[in-house]
Amino acid sequence: MKYFFEKMQENAIERNDIYCLLIISGFGRGMGLRVAKNPSKYKSLQLNPFELHCISVNERKKENFVPRYIRAKEKVSTQIPNLFSELNAISIYTSNQYSFYLDDDFNPYNTTLLIAPGDSIDYINQSIRNEGAVLIDSYEDGWKTRVVLCDEMRNMYTEECMMETKRSTLCIRYNNCIIWITSGEIKEKADVNLNFSIMDTISYWLAECKDIIEDMELLNTLYHFSIILEGDKKAYYYAPTEDITVSDLIRVEKRGRHYNLVWTPKAYSQMSCKTNAKEKELCQMLLDILNNNAYEPVAYEDRLDKLFDNPMRRKIFSLDFQDKPYYKPILFTADRLVREEDEDYLLDIIGKSILQSSKWTYGVIPDEKRTMIANEVVGMLYKMLQEEVEVLSSHHLVEAIYSDLEEVLYKLMLAEKTYAYELSCYPEKEEQYITEYNNLNRVSLALKFMMEYVAAKPPKGEVTLGIGKYEYILAICSLIIEWAYKNDLFHYNIFNTPVEILKSDRIGMKQDEFYTIYQYGDKYRREQLYYKSSSDFHKKYTINHEDYSDSLDIAFQAEYGYSFTQFCRLIMGMIEYGKEREEQEVYIAPKEKLIEYIVQIDEKLSNEIAIAIIKDISLTERDDFLKVPSGFRKEDVYPWRFNRAYSFNRRPVIIRNDMIIWGNRQLYHMLMYKTLIYLPQLLYNIKHSSWSYEKEYRCIIASTANGMPFIDAKPKAIYIGRDCSDKNADCLFDIADEHEAKIYKMGFDDCVDSYELYYYEFYK
Repeated sequence: MKYFFEKMQENAIERNDIYCLLIISGFGRGMGLRVAKNPSKYKSLQLNPFELHCISVNERKKENFVPRYIRAKEKVSTQIPNLFSELNAISIYTSNQYSFYLDDDFNPYNTTLLIAPGDSIDYINQSIRNEGAVLIDSYEDGWKTRVVLCDEMRNMYTEECMMETKRSTLCIRYNNCIIWITSGEIKEKADVNLNFSIMDTISYWLAECKDIIEDMELLNTLYHFSIILEGDKKAYYYAPTEDITVSDLIRVEKRGRHYNLVWTPKAYSQMSCKTNAKEKELCQMLLDILNNNAYEPVAYEDRLDKLFDNPMRRKIFSLDFQDKPYYKPILFTADRLVREEDEDYLLDIIGKSILQSSKWTYGVIPDEKRTMIANEVVGMLYKMLQEEVEVLSSHHLVEAIYSDLEEVLYKLMLAEKTYAYELSCYPEKEEQYITEYNNLNRVSLALKFMMEYVAAKPPKGEVTLGIGKYEYILAICSLIIEWAYKNDLFHYNIFNTPVEILKSDRIGMKQDEFYTIYQYGDKYRREQLYYKSSSDFHKKYTINHEDYSDSLDIAFQAEYGYSFTQFCRLIMGMIEYGKEREEQEVYIAPKEKLIEYIVQIDEKLSNEIAIAIIKDISLTERDDFLKVPSGFRKEDVYPWRFNRAYSFNRRPVIIRNDMIIWGNRQLYHMLMYKTLIYLPQLLYNIKHSSWSYEKEYRCIIASTANGMPFIDAKPKAIYIGRDCSDKNADCLFDIADEHEAKIYKMGFDDCVDSYELYYYEFYK
């Protein structure tokens, strides 16, 4: 232990980042151990191997569960040696949203908590149910294998030994048989995605055909479908050139009850059609194989048609990531999140610090002081952010954050494309999908804030950023955004929510108003997700789009000194540079080398223009994060504000010394974002030529514009809309009188078939 502690000190690892876990393995009565010289700030945790296994099953989706639990338990005073299983306390912690915060009136620091035996039994039973481990006949003849449950509703299981066998396996248990689906040996990254897609599709549809399969009197109790991939893996992603029945392209090799399904690029490309028709052909092919192995064939066509009724109920869909870099697949994800356990820990620190400042005491905060306490909380969190970041090493820090930003954006765009399909396949998972989508948006905001801060204030410390510390900093960033946003709601009198310092040493707020606004947002978010992801099935209209590129070029030239076309060309040049390095997600290039590359492939760009554009889309180091360069508002660095000019959304390129760092997804997102900002502004200022007779002009002036002249225009007439209310018409009459203008009302002539509006003079 001493040796390891010395090595940790040599690598600048602090005591509060060390956690001591004792695994007690033995026979007979229980044992108690303690560490004589504990290198950790926290008490050591004692578990036996079975308890550790239960935790690994129940908390498999909770990264760094044990360190966070040890940290959380530190605030609980028990005063009694742990004579029983640690699972008793763990069960209380996990069933209470991963927190020992039990009640608004319960203060764990001032209360002794008796943790009695009993809860550990529930926790153990929960792990047994969650694991769903059973021993069944293997796909290898003559062997049994241990499998664990992966989809309870569809009775689907998997082996846990993928790292040993280097193959992926799934099995579905029916009343009359077991069906195995296995991949070939996985040798490269390309194998993972292809095998997973095919196996996921086959297993889903065979599980959904449960009633059909259980109606068959099969000759065997086990069937095995093995996926074999032939041909160039890249060719699997090419678009199909002709429509061919799937069963004509997949070669089936039978060996008793084992069937090799030999796939080729041509067969796989057929699955990319816009409906589930090809998946139905695949499913029918597999059902026919089983039906041919039955004592008597079963008629299932009508039931199969019903299963595939909804064309959005499909498992495989194609996305063109050459056209939209959003969709370039990421095979192995980090699943970065803002963890509720970290926020819980921070809320304890905030509450205690507020009370220790002696400015505040228990009870309801006066309305006029709500913004004061919110400001104090934000200031406290910002100081914590500064302290946590300044000790870090800059080595690969920006790259790590950027990599997670690319992954999060990929998942968000994928969710917006596939939500309707996923919901059609798994309606029972709707709440899970929405929660995941909300969590992605939340961590995206935190990551962008952290990136903006690190880009402005690169740390000069020596501490390597670990996962636990990383997510702790993200929780700080997220709470800063949350508290500052609430402060704005108070400041502008949008919310009138009471704020109170609770007996639990926490700052509490009534959640009614927040819940109401969340409900509206949640309903809108679900509708938008479904609408966007089902766009392939919307009615298509032919629209003659006008070309506004010349107008955009003029607007950009006046605003920035370069055209919109040049702006787009540079962005696409950087994306092309990244595409040539397809194995990477984050790209780093010397500034001069990148500009030279772009200018060489695009003769319409010069060095000067390239430098100017890169400057306008970059974040660079500055002395004070809160002080932006001239020409920007101070609010442009507030991460809780929307539509900020000096934000990562608009400036996704990081400049570090002479190196440029970017990701293609974020760069493309910024291009789309920039287009969405300027095109509406242009469209607001123009009208279709058919309205030219109105001789009306529109002008938008920036809110920051100073000394803008106003046109002294005297109206000659006012035209009231056909459905204008009497109340509004009275107001318009007053305005007309003031300017001595005539007033007209619009109407329809029922005798004319052209539905043209006409106007007539109107009187009070």
